[in-house]
Amino acid sequence: MLADTLLLIRLYWTIDRRADGGTRRSSKIILILGVLLVVVLSGALGVFAASLTKDTSIIRIRAEILPGLLLTVVLFGVIFVGFSQALQALYLSDDLEKLLVAPVRSRAVMTAKLLSRMPTTISVLLLATIPALIGFGIGVGSGPLYYILGVLLILVTPLFGISLGALIAIFLVRVLPARRLNEWVGAASIVIGLLLSLLFYLPTLFGGDKQALDAKSLAAVEGFINHIGDLPLPSIWAGRALVAFGQGQMTASAIGALITYLAITVGLFLVVILLADRLYLSGWLRMQSSGAASQDIGEQPGVFGRNSLDFILGYKDWLLRIRDPRMLATLFTAVIMVGFALFMMLRPGDDGSSLFGISEALEGDGVNLLSTGVIISGLIYFAGYLAFTRLAVTSLSIERSAFYILKTAPISASQLLRAKTFGIFLPYAALATISMFVTLFIMKFSLIWMPFGLLVILIMGYGLFSFLVSLGFLYPNFEWEDPRRMSNRKSSIPSLVGSFGYSIVAIIIVMATYLVANETPSLAIPAVIMGLALLAGGTWFFVQWCTNRVEKAWPRIGAN
Repeated sequence: MLADTLLLIRLYWTIDRRADGGTRRSSKIILILGVLLVVVLSGALGVFAASLTKDTSIIRIRAEILPGLLLTVVLFGVIFVGFSQALQALYLSDDLEKLLVAPVRSRAVMTAKLLSRMPTTISVLLLATIPALIGFGIGVGSGPLYYILGVLLILVTPLFGISLGALIAIFLVRVLPARRLNEWVGAASIVIGLLLSLLFYLPTLFGGDKQALDAKSLAAVEGFINHIGDLPLPSIWAGRALVAFGQGQMTASAIGALITYLAITVGLFLVVILLADRLYLSGWLRMQSSGAASQDIGEQPGVFGRNSLDFILGYKDWLLRIRDPRMLATLFTAVIMVGFALFMMLRPGDDGSSLFGISEALEGDGVNLLSTGVIISGLIYFAGYLAFTRLAVTSLSIERSAFYILKTAPISASQLLRAKTFGIFLPYAALATISMFVTLFIMKFSLIWMPFGLLVILIMGYGLFSFLVSLGFLYPNFEWEDPRRMSNRKSSIPSLVGSFGYSIVAIIIVMATYLVANETPSLAIPAVIMGLALLAGGTWFFVQWCTNRVEKAWPRIGAN
């Protein structure tokens, strides 16, 4: 197996070198200068971080913080990239059919695919962290063992993300088409890039008395950075062990931390290679058979493809709403009503009190469950509910007599329900994201909790509109003449009860997560992950329940 793996890796590197042979000399020079700039800046950052460990610095951090932080950044930063790389390499490459029938072991193919072509993001992470690690070691005067083990740990750290990404890809491809997953990855990368770009605007989020705020900010930054060293993460333990080895302290706890870290990186990679190859092969064969079967009715390019069912139906529905002046007037009325409702909720009372004033009054030593960020997230979700509820409930009724064409088409009820839901959810998601970013700079609420609030809004929005669209399927009205009377009255009470019931349960999960994370900072990351997982899992079951109801009622819809 080792010989086959090395052979494939060498061949891939040869192909890459030949592909780079046509690159202009100016492009190569720019690339070299960019790499040198990243290395210099990274090393300078490491030396600067070393100066912060001294008593004379404006903020003082513990010596083990930076190595652990660098390992953590690479450890978790590569997970998303590793999933994308595994999906591209294992399922979307054009040479897989030849390799899998060649006299080469499948494990060698899988290993070479995962290792031979590291994405640019992983290379940048390594270039940005290794010089910083070395510069920090020089600044604090670490011994040679620190540099040897530090560089080794940084180099093996991407194996965790690649292994976990490969596992996720192998299991998801058994459920969803690989090209569909690839489109979702591209969409998610855009959102993640936007969220990360907000970190550069962190200083602009502070206001008030500058001198007093500077002192508070420095104290908060110092406490936050030092708190990182207390997180129960193997990467933090490994960083602490590196500093101990650099100081000549080869304790049992330091050795155990290094062994643990190697187990979750190198060990996990070996386990995936040795045990997951059969799952990979069966998933790949299933993908090929399903792809061949679907060629009769045409390739399905996915949710975000221009010719996909979701895009076509959603685009068609919005064209109907915009081209019909009556429907356009209904949309305009909904926007005005949302603005009026928000104005009434936010305007100060006769005594000068307001919703945000109540939030400020509740600030204290305890956890404020009505903080500015919580209120803004709730208002965005509520505004989306007001603006898109009618559109969701009437998403099937808008078809009128064309519904019978859809019903006789080779489209299942679940496919049509999903397409109609995405036609409502995607505009809601775009407006909610823009609203969150705009209010972040205006209201200056917590940047740390902003991604959590945005994810909550999107997950709850998808569950809400899936339910409302399913009600539109169960209670359609195809005989309307006036768009204002498009909805069926029978759906009014179920939509109100179901929407508020789902929202209340989801809010309880979210607020419990927020409370636990603030009351116990050491459990903040696990609490947020568990809370989001519980919310997403509950929403998924709720959506499946709605889909099953529609599928059971599908033969009777439009029969009367």
